Amino acid sequence: MGIKEKKKEMLNVFDPNLKWLCYGLLVAITAIPMIVKVPVFVQLFIVSVTVIYLGCRAGIHVGEGKKTRERAAADSEDMSMKDAYMFPVYASLTLFSLYVVIKYVDKQILAAIVSFHFSLLGVFCLMSITEKVLEPFLGHLKSVQVYKREVNLDLKIKKFNFNVDINRLNIVSFSVAMIPTTLHIITKSWITNNIFGTAFCITGIQTLVLPNFKVGFMLLWGLFFYDIFWVYGTDVMVTVAKNIDAPIKFIFPVDLAVSPPKFSMLGLGDIVIPGVFIALCLHFDVDKQIIKAAGKLANVDAKYFKICMIGYAIGIIATFQIMLIFEHAQPALLYLVPSCTLSILIPALQQKEVKTLFTYEENAARTAELAATAKKD
Repeated sequence: MGIKEKKKEMLNVFDPNLKWLCYGLLVAITAIPMIVKVPVFVQLFIVSVTVIYLGCRAGIHVGEGKKTRERAAADSEDMSMKDAYMFPVYASLTLFSLYVVIKYVDKQILAAIVSFHFSLLGVFCLMSITEKVLEPFLGHLKSVQVYKREVNLDLKIKKFNFNVDINRLNIVSFSVAMIPTTLHIITKSWITNNIFGTAFCITGIQTLVLPNFKVGFMLLWGLFFYDIFWVYGTDVMVTVAKNIDAPIKFIFPVDLAVSPPKFSMLGLGDIVIPGVFIALCLHFDVDKQIIKAAGKLANVDAKYFKICMIGYAIGIIATFQIMLIFEHAQPALLYLVPSCTLSILIPALQQKEVKTLFTYEENAARTAELAATAKKD
């Protein structure tokens, strides 16, 4: 094997071992700070980059079974251009509403409502991820059906029709997911908080689909100004982040030896929002090359994905350094949006692929069809 082939193999983002390495890093970066001090930036950097990779990788279903692809397509949420430019407006309304609630509603009532909501949401996100982790070892349990029923709900305003299909792997995954959920309800530990945060981010990046780069640029640059306004212009975002006791942020220990322990935090939006854009870059790489790569992910050079990941890494480094210099909370998207969007524009300009980039449409059906063809071959 030549040097170029070895280099390409080392940089293969679809290597299954890389996924397990990322899970291992997440476990390690959670456990080590309980023994020795780990710089906050190291924790923040490892968690954000690995979680984005896992979320992006989970959204690629080339070579998987037909049922898996159909279920993934049904679970995904496509964002339109209208959704993209209205997103900062809806986010602002939600953020300010939470701020008002914090000011005027009893904290115990608020904590109970928030805890119930995020525990319910979190257990299903954790269950989904746990099932994928366990599937290589307990995949045979998927074929053992426990309960199946078609449910029809008529609520007069709207009718709901869906199938309930439960297998033994679902039950095992649910049981495992209930462990951190129960512990979080009881302890409100930063560890269980970050387990939930990881699950929310991976699920969000995987399911929120940007159909094209025009929508992606609109979403990121709209939230660029949203983040600046609510962090620099008001105390709203910082107040909500500090007072909502829910896994809406990652919590990193600064010093566990003092009383009370000192922590730093990073909002989930600073991972999910750039993450869905980076995921779009990965879909672009796959869709553009999958036929040429003979339907094999190992043959796909995820060029734009790698470049955008590097851009994100630069942006998160800049965010932390500016925060240290000015000793003030920073709107992370102020640095992440330019670093992610400009990082892919520069190589696109150099290789004259700007038109290809902006005319690209993420088409799950076409990708699935290619996957099916590749599998037959």
